[in-house]
Amino acid sequence: MTTTGPDPVCGDANVDPGEDCDDGAANADDGACTTACKNAACGDGLVQAGVEACDDGNQEDADGCR
Repeated sequence: MTTTGPDPVCGDANVDPGEDCDDGAANADDGACTTACKNAACGDGLVQAGVEACDDGNQEDADGCR
């Protein structure tokens, strides 16, 4: 019989397969590691505090948010 541990969970502070990052309780959609365990990036539609003034996913050119 084979036993396995708990399923990987985003937010458990362990970087599991499919996750770019996992800062545990510090994951935040305005932080470097989002609540989806993805690295924040320009164009992701999330505003990273202290880094970006806006981020609308670049859906519209010339809208003042690039």
